[in-house]
Amino acid sequence: MLFRSWMLIDLLTRKQATHLVIEAMQEALKQELPGKDHLELHHRLIETLMFSGDATQARVEVDKLAQEEDPGSTRMLVHFANLHRMEGNFDLAMQSLERAIPQMGPEKFREAIRLRAILSLDLGKFAEAARDLEQAVDEEPFDQVAHSKLGDAYRGLGNTEKADYHTNFAESIKRTRTQITRLMGLLDREPDRLETFDELAELHRSLNENDTALAWERRGRQARSRRPNSASPAAESNR
Repeated sequence: MLFRSWMLIDLLTRKQATHLVIEAMQEALKQELPGKDHLELHHRLIETLMFSGDATQARVEVDKLAQEEDPGSTRMLVHFANLHRMEGNFDLAMQSLERAIPQMGPEKFREAIRLRAILSLDLGKFAEAARDLEQAVDEEPFDQVAHSKLGDAYRGLGNTEKADYHTNFAESIKRTRTQITRLMGLLDREPDRLETFDELAELHRSLNENDTALAWERRGRQARSRRPNSASPAAESNR
């Protein structure tokens, strides 16, 4: 049951079917799950609710989880920071985040720096926001949200040239992500369209997601191996 639940959630997540992901998580949490899996699933449910913009239900779930996990843990503090921001309590959000940052490892630290920058924007602190967001895009050059918010920060500072650059870059990333989603849907409908694998690999590589690109190329080779009479990509392009 647990394995099937995670498989379903991961599948729906890849398809970006957020409301279905939430329903699947809520259903899975009704089952008897091992402690670690229950906590992880509850964390992911909260993160997905926040992503969907449902502050009311996120508050319900955060309050529930705070009865099971230390409210002062890093992950809980980040939940509180995000939730306070969604509820418009920007100062409280910043306080929670500043408590969490010293406890974080490198990966979560990058996420926290981005969130701190967004909170700085909410508070009209454009210079502080720009400083954190420059660090964020330096470490993750294809972070769409960071580029978009950095554009906002530079616009607040009156630097139109940099604002336009980062805003346009964010839009470019968004278009690529949209194209990836469209092609994945196309592949579900037309699994024999072999060139889709190559197109997906190329798009992911353009976002510097090389491992994902290699995975799509590998799936493409496997699909072609099941059709021994199909032409290779090179041969197809020479027709």
